[in-house]
Amino acid sequence: MNCIFCDIVARRARASIVHEDGAVLGFMDLCQSPRGHALVIPKRHIRDLFTLEEPGLLRALRRVSCAVRDAFKPDGVNVWQSNGAAAGQDVFHAHFHVLPRWRGDGMMQVYAAAPVAPSRRDLDAQAAKIRRAMPAERPVEQIRPVAIAVIQDRGRLLVFKGKDGRRTYYRPLGGGIEPGERAAETVQRELKEEIGATVRVGTRLGVLENLFRLKGRARHEIVTVFEAELRDRWFATQRVLPAREADGEPMEVRWVPMENFRSGRAWLVPEGLLPLIP
Repeated sequence: MNCIFCDIVARRARASIVHEDGAVLGFMDLCQSPRGHALVIPKRHIRDLFTLEEPGLLRALRRVSCAVRDAFKPDGVNVWQSNGAAAGQDVFHAHFHVLPRWRGDGMMQVYAAAPVAPSRRDLDAQAAKIRRAMPAERPVEQIRPVAIAVIQDRGRLLVFKGKDGRRTYYRPLGGGIEPGERAAETVQRELKEEIGATVRVGTRLGVLENLFRLKGRARHEIVTVFEAELRDRWFATQRVLPAREADGEPMEVRWVPMENFRSGRAWLVPEGLLPLIP
């Protein structure tokens, strides 16, 4: 797959960076008409808006837009996004243009001709058609407290591999905090249950609020992140580890190079975790 934006994320191609976090990159567009034209993209290769689920992207887009406004002092700012060749998409990696605008600059005419206002009946019929096509939102059932372990060895991170439809994600080991259990104790219990390992729990790296969707359902977690160390070096010699969920279902646990996550080649969850990892 040849993708100039993926090359920029992986630093195989040059770009003038304006923003970077674990999931999103902002940089200057090579077409500087007008000056200050920036792009904001998900680091993970996603073709278009229809499959885009990066909860931190809107926050990053707002930050870049505010910075462009304050840096160039335009009369206004457009945020522009296209899906499909017919809509003008020329790089098939989802991206948002941030364009400073000045009165009379002649850019981005919205309508080819003066639009005709339809009747209210026609508008209501169009709205009903869109509502019928819209997938149902499932409410968040409850907020779940979770503790996870960041375990590293020679530039690798210990994670389990998960799938949500066609999407592959990686997440450090850990799980839900039981009533009366401290977060650090959760990490020790979960690692014992999942891979049979004893761990020494170290520094608390931070706490993340994680809102996401999995298998079509809205989820909400408060995630305490710990640095941890495996007491038995045998685990570090195995590329893939035998592991099971608490209900006995097999799970794939493996060591993945940190560079895969930093470059965007692999997707690490929860969002916001990558900047916490030393």
